[in-house]
Amino acid sequence: ADAIAVQGNDVHIVFQENNAAGKSVIKYWKNGIVTSITDGTNNAYPSEITVSGNDVYIIGAEFSGVTRVPKYWKNGVAVNIPVSIVQNANFYHIAVSGTDVYVAGNEYGASGSKPVVYKNGSPIWLNSLAATGNAWGGIAVSGTDMYAGGEVYTAAGISIATYWKNGTEFSLGDGLANSKVRNLFVFNTDLYVCGAVDDASGNGVACWWKNGIRSSVSNTSQSSIATSILIK
Repeated sequence: ADAIAVQGNDVHIVFQENNAAGKSVIKYWKNGIVTSITDGTNNAYPSEITVSGNDVYIIGAEFSGVTRVPKYWKNGVAVNIPVSIVQNANFYHIAVSGTDVYVAGNEYGASGSKPVVYKNGSPIWLNSLAATGNAWGGIAVSGTDMYAGGEVYTAAGISIATYWKNGTEFSLGDGLANSKVRNLFVFNTDLYVCGAVDDASGNGVACWWKNGIRSSVSNTSQSSIATSILIK
């Protein structure tokens, strides 16, 4: 399974499964009933699922020939994300607030990777002092505030765990050791972010931040990373 969402008593899971032709098919499971989202003609890969009212949204990508096309599906109907160059964009997270649909990721241009959120098909470029970055670390909407997580990169190539609130950049990493954001969650007025920070040996240590204060959750000597967080 690639992602899960729970609403009331309903459990929604999205996953991929190869068909007889060896193509990856996006499939959706709700309370034991499986539905194919893509027809299996082309490889397709899901990243995340969210539920808003009676509507189910799945974000991922589907290949057209050798081109990886970022898109989301609303109740099984595909919506292409209108990026500048489809093969140079990656989107892994989706959030819905009312009638507004937000997808977070990055686009590559002549000057490198740029973090971006599309709201209802229109790009919101996330400001950064760094030359390159991405918004691969989740998206959440709370009231009128939009949060996106990801990384930006120093000139030396060190990744800095970062989040944006309404497009304004906030650093969680120090730029001395690699740090990453993989997801975030807003609960009441608190922002929770999860990811990893490298230790002195260069191994990732899974961690989470609450309003910018970091706590480590790893108890292993192996590299680890926290990829999802939920507060109730």
